Amino acid sequence: MFSRKQSQKRIERALRVLPSQVLKKVLFFALYLLGARLNAIASLVEMPEESVKTTISRVMRDGIPAFRDRRQSAKTYGLQLLPPPQEHQVSVLIEKDYCAITFGNMDHQLKIPQVVVVKILPH
Repeated sequence: MFSRKQSQKRIERALRVLPSQVLKKVLFFALYLLGARLNAIASLVEMPEESVKTTISRVMRDGIPAFRDRRQSAKTYGLQLLPPPQEHQVSVLIEKDYCAITFGNMDHQLKIPQVVVVKILPH
């Protein structure tokens, strides 16, 4: 039913985008939802049973924000997970023979010849 090899690959991929503590909390919360006993969950994630109980209570009370480490500021935490915002500036210039679409600066420009083709499609 479960593949240890597949599990390891998936966890490694998840750790590229999630801090290990967040992943651990998500996993043990899922086990809790699936009916696992608290002492079994604590044993699997190598945490004291009281810590597991506390985390589950916080998730049930506060939702998704409870998965993150509260010792870190929300700003610091957000910076770890989110890529830097990028401004996408696009402009369109329509000339007699072509349409020029510029992405960001003039180094990224797409010129499309204006060809008029009219085709009437039946509905």
